[in-house]
Amino acid sequence: MANLTFFDLEEQLASIGATPDEILNHQGLMRDEIEEAALEAGRLREQWRSLPLWDDADVPRIRRDILAERHELNETTTTPTDELRVEQLAEAEIGDELRLTFDRLEVVSPAGDERHSEYLVAFGKPAGAIDSPELRPEKIPALIDELTVIYRQWLDLVAVEGDL
Repeated sequence: MANLTFFDLEEQLASIGATPDEILNHQGLMRDEIEEAALEAGRLREQWRSLPLWDDADVPRIRRDILAERHELNETTTTPTDELRVEQLAEAEIGDELRLTFDRLEVVSPAGDERHSEYLVAFGKPAGAIDSPELRPEKIPALIDELTVIYRQWLDLVAVEGDL
């Protein structure tokens, strides 16, 4: 069920610095489709940003697509046939105010050889949260605990895969 507006997408993707253009390019609908939805809802064509056209499941996909595109644009050692794989290694919500994810981005050749990996920790708003991501001081220990778990997971990966 669609429950998120474009403004909600912007808030939930703020942790990765997603621009409106990046969100538009990866949100899954054509511009004329979303403008038509605004007209069908009895609004002006330009008011599509305030319509709930997306749901919570769209946010991780849009986030992965934006990160993947950025990685492809910044990566100079990839070839057109390389594949970018995004794997979410961990996800945690600190109360109902803050969400964080630990992701691995891999560039893999057509032969299956890993060219290189990159790890990211992203902070955002949990699904269904009304306000922007925030954390009350009493939740700081829970955040530290979750970050410690992710850090240990990263250290384990370094031990297995070498310097990352």
